[in-house]
Amino acid sequence: MTTIDTTASSAPSTGTGLACVAEWLTTTDHKRIGRLYIGAGAVAFLAAAVVAVLLGIERISDSSLISSDSLTQLFALERFGLTYLALAPLTIGIALAVVPLQLGARSLAFPRVAAAGFWLWLIGAGLAVYALINNGGPGGGNQRFVELFTLSVLLVIGGLIAGVVSLATSILTTRAPGMNMRRVPFFSWSVLIASLALLIAL
Repeated sequence: MTTIDTTASSAPSTGTGLACVAEWLTTTDHKRIGRLYIGAGAVAFLAAAVVAVLLGIERISDSSLISSDSLTQLFALERFGLTYLALAPLTIGIALAVVPLQLGARSLAFPRVAAAGFWLWLIGAGLAVYALINNGGPGGGNQRFVELFTLSVLLVIGGLIAGVVSLATSILTTRAPGMNMRRVPFFSWSVLIASLALLIAL
């Protein structure tokens, strides 16, 4: 049994339009999966930065720009967004794109798990933002959306764990012939340690 997907779906794109979109939606290429994580994480980082700027303006201004009912949810959105919707996926995305190349691996271990992890994370991220907008985050007043936020956090964490498991397994099992753990580059070593730490933390 092998952890490497040997199908042709990781080949370069030759289609246009809907075929190209379908290839990105069903890709098992580690570079594409990494780009998906990086792109979505960058958008989330910009959104969280905008929220942080609004909260900073609210703190230093005399007039109230944001209603007091929304402040708690905006703080939750900023903290949750920067940690789980921006920094974690950006880190995992860079690792997914780089680590198999450093290891000399033909592919990522469990590429479908990594791809499914991205879509699980993306769905959870959308639900989390929707729940926070509807007063459903920490300390929220709408019970249905508080429960939705809890579910979305589980989806986000599940998606991140899927990417981390794929990375750790790749480093441990898909190295090029002759590359033992002493020859693994420092970046891949740091990804392995960070992956194990994230598994324990999450």
